[in-house]
Amino acid sequence: MMRLALLLSLISSSLAYVKLDANKIRGSWPESSDKDNEPLYSVGNDSDQDQLSSSGVNGTVEWVNDKVFYTIDLLLGENSQNITVLIDTRSSDLWVNAGKDSICAQMDQQGGSTNFITFENVYPKLETSSKSLLTLSTSESRHSSKVTSSETGWNIYYTDITVYENITQILISEVTSTHKITHYTDFYPSISTSTNWFDAYPTPSFSVGDVVAFDYFDFNCSQWGVFEKENSKSYISNGTFFHSFSIENDSVSGEWGMDYVDIGGALLSNLSFGVVQDSSGFGILGLGLPNSQSTWLQNGTTYENLPMKLKSEGWIDKMVYSFGVSSFNQSLKSSLLFGGIDLEQFEGNLTTVPMIKYPFEFSNGRNSSAMAITIRSIYLENEYQFSNKTELVASGLAAGIIDTGSVIGSMPYYIYDQLVISAGFEFNDFSENFIANYTKLENKSVIFEFQSVNISMPLLNLTVPLVNVSDTSNETSDLVVLAVEASSYDYFELGDAILSHIYYAVDLEDDVVALAPRNFAEHGEHIVEVSQAFPNATRAADWGYTVGYKNVTQVKLATVLNVNNVSKTSLSMLPSATAFTGELYSEHFAVKTSKIA
Repeated sequence: MMRLALLLSLISSSLAYVKLDANKIRGSWPESSDKDNEPLYSVGNDSDQDQLSSSGVNGTVEWVNDKVFYTIDLLLGENSQNITVLIDTRSSDLWVNAGKDSICAQMDQQGGSTNFITFENVYPKLETSSKSLLTLSTSESRHSSKVTSSETGWNIYYTDITVYENITQILISEVTSTHKITHYTDFYPSISTSTNWFDAYPTPSFSVGDVVAFDYFDFNCSQWGVFEKENSKSYISNGTFFHSFSIENDSVSGEWGMDYVDIGGALLSNLSFGVVQDSSGFGILGLGLPNSQSTWLQNGTTYENLPMKLKSEGWIDKMVYSFGVSSFNQSLKSSLLFGGIDLEQFEGNLTTVPMIKYPFEFSNGRNSSAMAITIRSIYLENEYQFSNKTELVASGLAAGIIDTGSVIGSMPYYIYDQLVISAGFEFNDFSENFIANYTKLENKSVIFEFQSVNISMPLLNLTVPLVNVSDTSNETSDLVVLAVEASSYDYFELGDAILSHIYYAVDLEDDVVALAPRNFAEHGEHIVEVSQAFPNATRAADWGYTVGYKNVTQVKLATVLNVNNVSKTSLSMLPSATAFTGELYSEHFAVKTSKIA
């Protein structure tokens, strides 16, 4: 009764919006992510190479901190258990980790702590045998048995890790790499004075004898918060099977349940969510379209998810949310706002454009749609000696998918190649990447036109620093790598580097997206509720010119430049064009997935 009285009191006294602070973290995977991490390409010297390349880069290049995640905190259950979840605009379910999922339960049965270490991307520093025993001091005791690194990246070693007190013994039992590279113990990459938009580079956490573990994380079964359903008297199991995907397209499964969920002070009763038994990472709050609900993909039904529940229980007047993502260099905070918009977070007035429901096929014949907006044109602007030169790169009608989980995003390969040529990137054969000097790009901007809404951003936002992890000389370097991905598809994926320049609000009822340039000046807060249309918003003049109009589904190059100006184009580097596919079953299931090219 007390909880019900509190609920009624809050509803009667609160405004019709719900605001949450969101934390932006970056890393190679969610559990290794941190707000201070910055994306970069790391290069390690290779002793097998004869000499430096013409562009001064020699070694194997790989992404570090190549993913971005936005997290919020929820309170679940009658006893208000704190759970951290990732925001995902590509799915539509809320799911959390069970208190004793299979991974944590296995560790517990072995008599060890549920706080242990996993390693990934372990490289040899020197010539090492295929079997050697190495020791490493750690700051706290951990226990593990046959923790195996996942098969991603280059030069991976499977490792068995056993911890006794403060000593870790790492047995390199099987070498799976096909070539040798070298990383040295010290990792103090210099910071160029020109790259002041990065405060610092991350450092690897373990360097052991003859190897360095470049990526690792402490696996703590409670670090993200787990839901102990047995401890919540109000939890009700639906008795039905839950199956979905993690933020990285890994299959997760468990059961459907209902309970209280407190989100930003809005207390929802009997909200349906998944309680997952086999995940090793954060849970997810999906803010996508109804046909991205797992029930739709399994059996063609939908249910009242969190945004719908916020409206039906009176916390918001309309199923609208706005996502003010932090700036690329973290100078602005992130926020998630349901039922309203913040007038201080954007410049000018909002412009509304139609939401594009971009379909992705599943093998059972149903489509899951991603939220997208229409890109009309792309420009490259060059400011030089107080004069501006703006070049039209491409125009037409293409889908721009809103993807909060991507650092940079992707674009069609033909746009990518044109950008490479126009901006002056050079291909580096050994690193297999297009690179340029920071100073060569610092006066250039990319402009995306979304149905008359122009969003400009520095071209450098689409790059990351190239850092030599084997160089301990502290010499500065201003080389950057073009980090946007080239795709064999005609759509764009709008990642964090682009979205951080856009204030956008999504209307899930009327299928409308409101856009405006992000306000980067220091500002306060002025939140207004959205009960009908977006306040003071202007309907796009070319409203009807969306993807698919007169069968136009791509932007075409304004001028086809000579691709022989570069030594290689992205076309030859593209993976096979395989769309995302998946199978979901209501009971015992097999899952088949493949990433978008």
